[in-house]
Amino acid sequence: MKRDLVYTSLCRISDLETRPFRVEPLGHSAWEMGDYIALRIRHRGHGGVRLELTNGRMMEPLSGLKVIGALGDRHATLEITGAWKLARPDQPFHLLTGAGLAGRMTSFSPFSPFPMEVEYLGHLTRQSRKVTMHQFLPTTGSDPYAGPVILIVGTSMSAGKTTVSRIVINELVKMGKKVLGVKMTGAGRYRDILTMADRHVIYKQCLKEVADQQGISITFMAKFAADGAGSSSHIHLSLWQDDANLFAGDLAFGPVQCSDLFRWFLGGWLHHLPEVMVFYAPTINSYKRYQAGSWAPTRIA
Repeated sequence: MKRDLVYTSLCRISDLETRPFRVEPLGHSAWEMGDYIALRIRHRGHGGVRLELTNGRMMEPLSGLKVIGALGDRHATLEITGAWKLARPDQPFHLLTGAGLAGRMTSFSPFSPFPMEVEYLGHLTRQSRKVTMHQFLPTTGSDPYAGPVILIVGTSMSAGKTTVSRIVINELVKMGKKVLGVKMTGAGRYRDILTMADRHVIYKQCLKEVADQQGISITFMAKFAADGAGSSSHIHLSLWQDDANLFAGDLAFGPVQCSDLFRWFLGGWLHHLPEVMVFYAPTINSYKRYQAGSWAPTRIA
């Protein structure tokens, strides 16, 4: 890992932050989409442009900063469009997204932030071979899927995919059909999850300050007193298909009447429970709550 480089979120699937590499300039004929490249920011852009890091945090760009991104195209016509093939190693080009997508801008909306201008430093290489995003793609098998699928494709962000999708979904519901899943343009991002986590912290801090103004204290500790019950929550799980609870059945499973599917589901959940304890008990204080007779679990039964 090179400490003087900033790794954008396009590096998240890679091992660039943990394994060494070299930066070597290559001629344009050797460039391909998905190549990891090193860049220096010439102009930080304006209008609120920020870099998204591999951990999902946002960073203010500075001129002269060295970043790792990847060559690619962007066709967001309501914001910015650009292409990696139009970029040249001896000419400035742009970061088309804060995630590190690099190419030469062809158009942008006056309502969008103006992108960062960058200069090419070189390709990331190992043993004289380019390091690319394709090398880190997981290999998956093909699972047959027999359900009917409606795919709506638009030529741009303003082509009307959302409006058409809403109409199609409403009509299917009127026909008595069940829409099991809807996927339109876009994807969940780390920074969205982090934003929710940040707001959770702000919410708790607000309650603490309000309580302090009233001369009282408030805590969210899992175990704030050794002789009292702790703070916790319960998670309820169920599995349904066609309005039927798949856990229900005639199988005698101890004192429970259930389905064989429930037995396997419960077994799998108990088997993997130790691996997810980091989410159930994220702090040392969390483990202090696990005491017998305190309304907290102490065994994997």
